Formats: sequence, structure tokens, C-alpha cells
Amino acid sequence: MPLVVSFIFVALTLVPGYALAQEMVLEVIPLKHRLSADVIPLLTPLVAPGGTVTGMSSQLIVRSTQRNLLEIKRVLGAIDRPLRRLKIIVRQQSAQEGVETRQGLSGRYRRGDFELGYDNPHETGGIILGHRGERGEMRYRAFGAEDRSSQNHTHFVQTVEGQAAFIYTGRSVPLSGETVIIGPGGAVIQRSSDYRDTASGFYVMPLVNGDQVTLHISPQLETLRGGPGDASIDTQVLSTAVSTQLGQWIDLGAVSEQFNDRASGLLQDANIEGQNLHRIWLKVEALDHP
Repeated sequence: MPLVVSFIFVALTLVPGYALAQEMVLEVIPLKHRLSADVIPLLTPLVAPGGTVTGMSSQLIVRSTQRNLLEIKRVLGAIDRPLRRLKIIVRQQSAQEGVETRQGLSGRYRRGDFELGYDNPHETGGIILGHRGERGEMRYRAFGAEDRSSQNHTHFVQTVEGQAAFIYTGRSVPLSGETVIIGPGGAVIQRSSDYRDTASGFYVMPLVNGDQVTLHISPQLETLRGGPGDASIDTQVLSTAVSTQLGQWIDLGAVSEQFNDRASGLLQDANIEGQNLHRIWLKVEALDHP
């Protein structure tokens, strides 16, 4: 009698596993808008235990239960749709504000064989107060000026959701440098000029969900400062991930830099202070309907 019970128990244990193996079906599913490599990572977590999802090119090969296969097809219907075309616009603005003030004394005073004087060859503009007499003249000069300048750079690129895109524009500019070489005869200064490429633009990866878009974006702005003899390049770089609504401008952020330069000399004083402001905006437009 115990042998009969054991046999029945083993038989009942094997029947569900045998039935489960029979429920597995194999189906080839053609894709309309996506490649198998794009959707397999999304579907693999949804496959029933013991099932598989593989494929190549625009075909999926799914082995799973009938019920799970229906669920995979339902999810695939939401994934395998036409990719939306997007226009991504990045606007970068650099503004500088500065105030310069200078003041000082200059002139000449004579008495007999004694003479005292200080001349400033750059003394132009501003307000000059002075006195001139038989023994010479003295002048007091006060100068003040405000400077405001701004640059706007707008770049845009077209891509499709889920695909990375980048756009850069720029030019080659000469940058001068000096190298000191110590030799038997002493120090020799060697001047050279190399060309450097300035580039402004951005790299972006957009992902769309309804009217919301999530972007991984890295904008860059390079600005040439100074003249031919003392040129330098200012570089502003930002890397961030942000979510926004299609068709709306969003402020990605700003960088503010304060500067103050003061110089004093013989009977002269100068002060320059101000700030540099760099701000970035972003907008994503859909070029077709979902």
C-alpha cells in the first residue's frame, strides 16, 4: 500500500511540470518601426520563467506561454511605433557689465632751479580740474565709464527620439605664446603662434513619453577674448539631465562671475569691477504628431 501512494504522489508531481512545458509556444513577430536590438532589452524582464526572447534585424523570436505571449504583444504595441522627429534648440547668452573709475594728479611745479612734475600720457576724457600760474600748473582728473556687452548664440539640431545628436560650430584662431630658453649665452625668449579651434554647440540624447521629454545634454560655449597679441579663450561647459514639456522653453542654469581689479601708482588710482553672466535655455519641438 505505501508503494502505491508514493507512485501516485510522484505522478501528480510530474504532471504540472509536463503541462507547463506543453504550454510553451514559439512565435516569430515582425517589427514595423524598431529593430530587435532596441526592444529585446525592454521585453526580456517581462518574459515568463523558462521563456526566451531573441531576434535579428526586424524580427523577434519569442518562446513563452500563450498568456505571457499576449502580454508581450500588448507591450510591444506601445513600443513598436514610429519614432518622433524632434527639433532641439539651445540658446546661450553671455553678458558682461563693468564699471571703470580712475583718478589722479598730474602737472608741473617750478620754483627757481627746482622742478617737480608728473605727466600721464593716457590722460584723456573725464573731468579735469586744474590751476595754471607763473610757477606751473597742476591738474586733477576723474574718469568714470560703464561698459555693457552681450553675445547670443542659438544652435538647433533635428533628430529622432532615443537617438543621440550633436552640433558644433567654430573657427580657428591664432594664440601667441612665449617660451624662455636658457642657453650658454643667457636666456632667450622665443615667441610662437599656434592655432586653436573654438567650438560652440551641444550634445543631446532625447527620450519622449507623451508630451514630456527627458534629455541628457551637454552644451558648450567658447568665446575669444582680447586682441591678436593677448588673445585667450573662455570656455563654458554644462552637463545635465532634465525633463520638460514639448514646445516650452526651460532655463537650464546660469554661471555668474564677479571680477574686481584695482591698481594704484604714483598719484594715480584705478578700479575696474563688474560681472560676467552666462545663461542657457532649451526648447524641444515635435516635428510630427504622435
